[in-house]
Amino acid sequence: MSKIQDNQLQNPGGGGSGIENHYADIATLLADQGGQSSGSLQYVADASADPNITSGYAYYEYLGTTVGDLTDYTLFNTATSSIEIVDDLVSTDANKALSANMGRELNDIKPNLGETPTTAYRGDKGKTAFDHSQSAHAPTDAEKNVNADWNSSSGDSQILNKPSLAPSNAEQNVQSDWNETNVGVDEYIKNKPSIAPVAVADCGTAIPMDNILVTYCNMLSANSTTSYSLTGMVLGGYAEVLINAASEPTIGVATKIKGSDFQASTNMLLCIENKNIGGKPSFWLEEL
Repeated sequence: MSKIQDNQLQNPGGGGSGIENHYADIATLLADQGGQSSGSLQYVADASADPNITSGYAYYEYLGTTVGDLTDYTLFNTATSSIEIVDDLVSTDANKALSANMGRELNDIKPNLGETPTTAYRGDKGKTAFDHSQSAHAPTDAEKNVNADWNSSSGDSQILNKPSLAPSNAEQNVQSDWNETNVGVDEYIKNKPSIAPVAVADCGTAIPMDNILVTYCNMLSANSTTSYSLTGMVLGGYAEVLINAASEPTIGVATKIKGSDFQASTNMLLCIENKNIGGKPSFWLEEL
């Protein structure tokens, strides 16, 4: 707030407050300096004689000097300072009567109503918000410290959407037994892979491939078959067959890889391994 505003608000009835005088033009303003108080505000209806005013009114604060020209004044004008004088300010002093022009203040100290950082908020709305902030917000039927109960089926303690747990007949700490052969007991293991060497007396025309260690076939009596198939195929399955054939044997689904040359009517090992190379097992011959 400027000095002139301070005076207006602090001394609404004394020297330098409100609009002290009204003048028709600049000439009458300058001619009546004797009737003007230092620090008071003077109104000029036609201020066009002032080089700073194109046309219209202006307000001047009298500085108390007596040069006799506008250097004795400070100009207040909407065109140069974006300031406007507002009439009819209500007095806060019940014992002072305001004149028609007394109590005017500069409009830049009067904020506009609004809801932004640069505006004033309506008092009734502010009180409504404050009263609401002080009231209880919990529902009237809200309960404190409700203890949930897993076994409760109704009321506040009931837990909704509980996950399903193990059945009531589930057994704890069942210990599986690899060597158990009774399928009716809990420790029995289903679908166990073969992990120990297996010996097959005579595989005939079908070589088992379900053992990832080895299946030995016909080790006591050589197989003379010349065309084989593979059964129980698992990745990594391996088998060896003792053969003694008149012609070189074939395995329809397997790929032959480098090994020993075939010798007719001679004991040899037919070796098969499922590495799934190209999607097929491989086989080769070994001399004894």
